[in-house]
Amino acid sequence: MNLFTHRTFGLALMLLLAGVAPHGVLSADDTFERDYLVADYTSRKVHLISPEGRIKSSYDARNANDVWILKDNSFLFNDGSGAKRIHPDGRIIWEYRSPLPPAKNEVHTCQLLDNGNVLIAENGPSRVIEVDPQGRVVKLTPIRSAIDNNHMRFRMCRKLDGGGFILAHAGEQFIREYDRDGNETRTVRAPEGISFEKVHAVVKLTNGNLLISSGKGQVVLEIDRQDRVAWKLDPQELLDSAGVEIRFICGLQRLSNGNTILAVYQGNYQVVEVNRQKQVVKKFNIDGVGVVTAIHVMEKTDLGLR
Repeated sequence: MNLFTHRTFGLALMLLLAGVAPHGVLSADDTFERDYLVADYTSRKVHLISPEGRIKSSYDARNANDVWILKDNSFLFNDGSGAKRIHPDGRIIWEYRSPLPPAKNEVHTCQLLDNGNVLIAENGPSRVIEVDPQGRVVKLTPIRSAIDNNHMRFRMCRKLDGGGFILAHAGEQFIREYDRDGNETRTVRAPEGISFEKVHAVVKLTNGNLLISSGKGQVVLEIDRQDRVAWKLDPQELLDSAGVEIRFICGLQRLSNGNTILAVYQGNYQVVEVNRQKQVVKKFNIDGVGVVTAIHVMEKTDLGLR
């Protein structure tokens, strides 16, 4: 048994022990009204899923943590040490591959910008770059980091109004905002009683709050402009109210109706949707999909709240 097979078997066993067993066909009421994209760490693929919970198509993606269905219905996702944009038929429309070998650099995040460039955070060289449609690096911002960890240095990175960006420093356990020149403008550390260990996703919402998932901290929260907790989703609440067990959270998406979708890395459901009252709206597993690290649902009216 090679290393990948051994790890995959271990992940599958973990899912079975956690109660994530294959389910068969779901209904659109169980999932979402439109196709959606998920990153599957177990199979090293990104899957397009139908509203009935069926895999419609799959694309190779080693260690994907960030997935997008774009307005032209193509797909953008990170792929180990790079990122790529794929046509639904599998053709590569655009691709960035790090000049460093995979052992020297990991990429866990990507975002298509309004100017057509793609924003990428590179763990190995500790930098944030913008890559143009021709695959050229047109902007490079070195990031100061106190750790030298190719795997855990960064997770999600998102562009901010004004040209700066926000970045999850997973290894250092904080969120940091930067201006367009790469100057540090804000550092958000875990509030009292909350852990930012392996902090994963961060999005600035239209109200200015930060929506954050703390992976090993097992919590989702909103932080306001004064670094106060405006909303917090504690996994114990979900376990008590709906039998949802969450031991590690990765990606998330805030929908236009105010609900939040969670990609649950470790737990008894792969995908969970909760409303502002912390009630579980949806909870389900997808047949044929292993460990889910990211999800993106394209809404009929997409407000970009992600």
